[in-house]
Amino acid sequence: FTVLSWCGYLKVDLGPFPALRAFQARILERPCVQQAMKAEGLLR
Repeated sequence: FTVLSWCGYLKVDLGPFPALRAFQARILERPCVQQAMKAEGLLR
């Protein structure tokens, strides 16, 4: 998940990899992940 998150900053297109995009979306929905990312200043 962490490395996949870097793809947006590095302009890596995950379009050809729908399973990876779905995985990233599922993980991001988790409240504990959102809480940790907010604490790190990665989400508002």
